[in-house]
Amino acid sequence: MPNNRVAGIVLAAGGATRFGSNKLAADWGGQTLLQWSATAMLGAGLDPVLAVVQPGLIPRVPERVTAVINEQWRGGLATSVRAGLSALGGELTVCAAVIAPADQPWCRTDVYRRLLDSFRSSARSIVIATYDGAMRNPVLLARQQWTLADQIEGDTGLSAVVRRMRPLEVECGDVGSVVDIDTPADLARAPAAQPRTGDAG
Repeated sequence: MPNNRVAGIVLAAGGATRFGSNKLAADWGGQTLLQWSATAMLGAGLDPVLAVVQPGLIPRVPERVTAVINEQWRGGLATSVRAGLSALGGELTVCAAVIAPADQPWCRTDVYRRLLDSFRSSARSIVIATYDGAMRNPVLLARQQWTLADQIEGDTGLSAVVRRMRPLEVECGDVGSVVDIDTPADLARAPAAQPRTGDAG
């Protein structure tokens, strides 16, 4: 098998303190938030797709998604990024990984497809989605850039590091959104707020 697969990592091990319960297991439109995010990655052809979760708290995920347990989840988002990349370390046919939080259900399939297509048609090792010109999520890292995860701590994400490195920016504001779900009120309002997307995911 050629070593050109691009994996997806869904970060789903956060404490969800503002939500007050297991946010990623909450139902929204017939699926959990984690299912929305994982399904969008699968639809874009990312393979494998990993969901980094807390120990003992594994929400429903699609069949083709592998749960990765982050024993250090209390240390923040950075620990989940490292756990996901570490789990891919032995997957030598994987040449890159796309990393995204699981609580942004409008980061849809078209967003991931754009990053994947841009990576494969360029020689760039870091690709990041932008929305109205602002660098946000997801972030795609070629394997040689995975050590960047060692530079983040706590709840600092990769975008804070890679934006200093002149990544390839891919505008996705017309096909997705990084609006996230932090509270039950956000979830209650979400069905009425249509994402800007051309793909139902």
